[in-house]
Amino acid sequence: RETQSIPVGASALPPGSIEYWAGIAERNRDLIAFGRPPPGGALDRGWHYAAGVQYGLDRRTTIGASGHSLFLDARRRDYAEINLQRTVGPLLLNLSGAQEFGQGRAYRAEFIGKIGSINLHGESFFTDGPFTSGLIDANERSSHRIEFDTLTRVGRIPVPLSLGLRRSTQRDGRDVNELLGRASLILPRMSLTGFVIRRFGEGGF
Repeated sequence: RETQSIPVGASALPPGSIEYWAGIAERNRDLIAFGRPPPGGALDRGWHYAAGVQYGLDRRTTIGASGHSLFLDARRRDYAEINLQRTVGPLLLNLSGAQEFGQGRAYRAEFIGKIGSINLHGESFFTDGPFTSGLIDANERSSHRIEFDTLTRVGRIPVPLSLGLRRSTQRDGRDVNELLGRASLILPRMSLTGFVIRRFGEGGF
């Protein structure tokens, strides 16, 4: 699974305006399929439902609430979420809190933006009690990460560069640190990418 955040900037939702949405999907099922779908077990199936609403407080601030119901890890899970989105200079900030009914809660802070030629993305989350979702692993208690990426050139050849740092705390008390560096060469008929990953843990029992 891949997730992506896109900054929308000021005036994304005009002050006093309300937007709402709703969706339903059956996991691992296409609306229109040509041929037989790939085989999957019972854990790969199930209906997902979601609905939400957003309200523009001013040109830079939006608040919202949503509800989700999905089939995950062999059981149906239901969630309620509230969020606050605020544009601050070149950064878009997002604060959210979610409750898994009958389980625990999760709190998340995220920013994304650009300063000069460097793109920035950072995220932190904490859980209170047992909480599992498509974005938070059941074994994680908290996680913090920051990523930098930019585009430079070697002559006329574009060279994207990125660096990421992540630190997570598992429910057994163990801390896991990760460092990821990546560089690419974009040539006329091919693209070459190299990366380095360093992962090490500490503590726990």
